[in-house]
Amino acid sequence: MVFAKYMENPKYRIYIIAAGLTILFMLLGAGFWFVHKYFKTKKTQQATGELEQIINVQHSGSIDFKDMSDLITDIADKYKNTKLYPFFIAYKSEFELQQNNEKEAIELLDKMSDLMNSKEPLYYIYSIKKALIKLDSSIDDFHKQGYNELTVLSNDMNNPLQDMATYNLGVYELSKSNKDEAKKLFEVIILRDRKSSHWYSVAQDKLKFL
Repeated sequence: MVFAKYMENPKYRIYIIAAGLTILFMLLGAGFWFVHKYFKTKKTQQATGELEQIINVQHSGSIDFKDMSDLITDIADKYKNTKLYPFFIAYKSEFELQQNNEKEAIELLDKMSDLMNSKEPLYYIYSIKKALIKLDSSIDDFHKQGYNELTVLSNDMNNPLQDMATYNLGVYELSKSNKDEAKKLFEVIILRDRKSSHWYSVAQDKLKFL
């Protein structure tokens, strides 16, 4: 009966026929998979708990930014193989920014972006944040990167926060007295006609004064 059960499963049947695996080997293989799955899930739960502690300490206000940055580095190393690892990197960048370590913070955000899947719910919000931090950078190369990245995000139809990126690009152009370019960007948001978007209403407000 056990053998028949495995033989009914195409995934296992192929391996049994092709490699002549025994029932015992299959059971051990299945057992290993479940053990691996358990510890992987447990690891993610532990990572979530430690990330929550970091967030709580951050919100407490009584923290030493350098100590927290060092602590996050130690904690993050334990969870490199979990989906939460990029978020530890993101928090480390926050504490580096608080210490005015602009270059280190931006490099960490770039690393986080490389690690994070574009399908992750927070991917685009972090991408926009990264672009804005670069745009505000005193380092010319980072500043140019920020402008280019924000432009790409503004044109990305897969970006659920596309209007947010476009609006911030318009605000930047306005800060540089490029009123015509800013107006075009705010008008793009209106033309997309996403009336339920917060950025639709604030773009309308900006256009009243242009």
